[in-house]
Amino acid sequence: AVELCAAGGAAINQVCIANDLGLKVFDLALDVATGDITEEAALDERGCAATMAFGMEAVAGGADLLCLGDLGVGNSTVAAALCAALFGGAVIDWVGPGSGADAAMMARKAEAVDRAPAVHGAGLGDPLEAL
Repeated sequence: AVELCAAGGAAINQVCIANDLGLKVFDLALDVATGDITEEAALDERGCAATMAFGMEAVAGGADLLCLGDLGVGNSTVAAALCAALFGGAVIDWVGPGSGADAAMMARKAEAVDRAPAVHGAGLGDPLEAL
């Protein structure tokens, strides 16, 4: 998906062209797997800090509008886990179908989001620590 965006073939590219907007797409080491949030941190502290520093450097020249996004399998599960931990509420309310998940997949996603807090513990009360 990142390659498609970088090559100009994704829907977001067409939105930008139609509205005369610039678009920059950054590949953040997609060949390096992150941890399973039901077992460990996705990134260690150093990896998280390096990723945030990369983002800060990417916009150091200024931007009129910054839109952040992610591409890939499982990203909505991680986003749901972060939101549930930081904002509370029923886990199922944070879990969505992502890229067209069926009922069984939705149940597995909800289970993963429900299990993640037990692995990550006290750090989940602070947004920076939760990352």
